[in-house]
Amino acid sequence: MKKIVLVLALFAWVAFSVNAQAVKTPIEVSKLPKEITDYVTSQYQKCKIIYAESVTENNVFTYIVNIACNDKKTNLSFNKDKKFIKEEPAKADVVKPVKPGESQPPVTTQPVKPVPAKVNTTTPTDPKK
Repeated sequence: MKKIVLVLALFAWVAFSVNAQAVKTPIEVSKLPKEITDYVTSQYQKCKIIYAESVTENNVFTYIVNIACNDKKTNLSFNKDKKFIKEEPAKADVVKPVKPGESQPPVTTQPVKPVPAKVNTTTPTDPKK
C-alpha cells in the first residue's frame, strides 16, 4: 500500500512540475494579431513594437509584447482573446527581436562573476644560499 501511495505522489509531483513550466514562443511582429497591433498603435502612438512572444503557463495563454517609447521599454500583456491585461516595465534581459531565419540568443539571467587573479604568496628563494 505504501508503494502505491509513493508512486501516486511521485506521479502527481511530475505532473505538477510539467504543468508549472512556461512555454515561450517568439512571434514575428508582422504576425501579431491585428487587435493587438491596433491597440498598441492607438494607446502608445509614439512607441514601436520591438519583440513579441506567446506564453503558455498553467494552461493559460498570454501574448507578451515588448514596446519601446524613446529609451523606455515596457511589456504589455494580452489574453487569448487579444484583450489588454496589464502593463509593466520590461526586464533588463529582454531579448532583441528575431529576424526570420535567425536563432534566438541565450538569455543570461545571472551576472557573470569575475575570476580573481592568482596572487603569488610564496617568497622568492635566493639561489646563492
